[in-house]
Amino acid sequence: MILGGLAAAVAAVLVAASNALGPVEVRSQLPAALAPNVLAASTLVCNKDLGVPGDSSASPKYRFFSTTQVGTTWAGQPVGQDILVAGNRQYVAYYDGHRRLIVKSRVGTGGWATKVLDTSVDWDSHKYITMELDINGNLHVAGNMHDSKLNYYITSSPGNIASLARVPLLANSTLESAVTYPQFLKNAAGELFFKFRYGRSGSGSEYIYRFVASSGKWQDLNLGGILNGQGNSSAYAKSPVPGPDGYFHMIWMWRNTTDVSTNHSLSYAKTKDFIHWQNIQGANLAVPMTKQSPTIVDPATVGSGLVNGIAAIGFDRAKRPVISYTRYDAARGNQLYLARGQTSGAWDRTRITRWNGVFPVQGTGSLRFPFSVGSVKTAAAGTLQLTYTCNGQARTVVVDEKSLGAKSDNPAASPLVGVPVLPVLRKDPQLVTNQVSTRVGTSIYILQWRSMPVNGDKPRAAIPPSEPLLILEYRAQ
Repeated sequence: MILGGLAAAVAAVLVAASNALGPVEVRSQLPAALAPNVLAASTLVCNKDLGVPGDSSASPKYRFFSTTQVGTTWAGQPVGQDILVAGNRQYVAYYDGHRRLIVKSRVGTGGWATKVLDTSVDWDSHKYITMELDINGNLHVAGNMHDSKLNYYITSSPGNIASLARVPLLANSTLESAVTYPQFLKNAAGELFFKFRYGRSGSGSEYIYRFVASSGKWQDLNLGGILNGQGNSSAYAKSPVPGPDGYFHMIWMWRNTTDVSTNHSLSYAKTKDFIHWQNIQGANLAVPMTKQSPTIVDPATVGSGLVNGIAAIGFDRAKRPVISYTRYDAARGNQLYLARGQTSGAWDRTRITRWNGVFPVQGTGSLRFPFSVGSVKTAAAGTLQLTYTCNGQARTVVVDEKSLGAKSDNPAASPLVGVPVLPVLRKDPQLVTNQVSTRVGTSIYILQWRSMPVNGDKPRAAIPPSEPLLILEYRAQ
């Protein structure tokens, strides 16, 4: 699992919400401008200002409103937890101080209802939790999986987490015996989908199920999966993104072993129904897609510095996909690149940063990198922009929309205003801050907690005390 400086600015995150295909609610990592605790031990220098800071378009501002403590949470290592807000009801899924998976729910500012589920996390940072509601209002929860047997739960009574129950089989017992990277997806009609990897890093395949709300059953949409590593690799895919053209757009890279250095071949495909897939030319693709499929964006070879998880997809004014990602340049230094697809099948690739030095892209287990990238969005006339983080600083790059050449690269302003009220926290310089956010209406809710840093998914000699789990609410100014 890759842990970078937490993803791009809220404005970049929320751009998808303005798209007609986007969900009512947008859940994401926290704005990059607030990302602390990234690695500093690097020769990478990435704070060279370019151009005029005012070139970038202003982001909406959200002012701090309130802090709520949900409970206390496991602090042995960073592991993803989740918050979901629907109307005036809030759901939080997390691991408590005993490592148990807990789901809480409340209406407005009322008291919390609590459900303890029958699974507990170990020291593996891959085993995050994810939630989503179906069209009937029932809650789906999945988590604590890394090449693990399925852990999935659903309510039988909408809004009532006491009715959460384990479902041992969704559609295929073999696939569900080794699940990693669960993701819930929703289309414009509100249909719910479940994406996951079957198998191990370096030897796995990606599958998507569809939930049939009328029957309460799941269907395997592609019996052979959507991405197949053919036994000698696995695809690391980002969650499909709804675009302005009515398609979901997905990017991925292939990896040959458990070592991140063996990432290669950045790839792309689009779909309207998660069954039929097309490449950038609009040509239909055979499914499952493999390394031989005509989907390549950047034919980067093994050792080229591609980092799975540190890539994003946005769109220009012509609705063309623009992919932001990092890789090594010719001098073997990390750089940020953009790739834009053309209907001819070509991808225009451009380096947009002038970083110096290198942070080596290598290693196994949960890793933490000193950089992250956000998705491109349209900005002032004739330009695009995106926010990235490097060595703990958030920066915004503005590029010429026609050439993709960088016009400016400067520190980014946080879209969040005001100092949040926090409880008294114990002092421990080793602790890192973890956050996940969701925007609903005019509010942003940030689930925040502290933990020890990543430890390669290995146990620690001593178990740290649990830490407060907080919700910080910010409201649009």
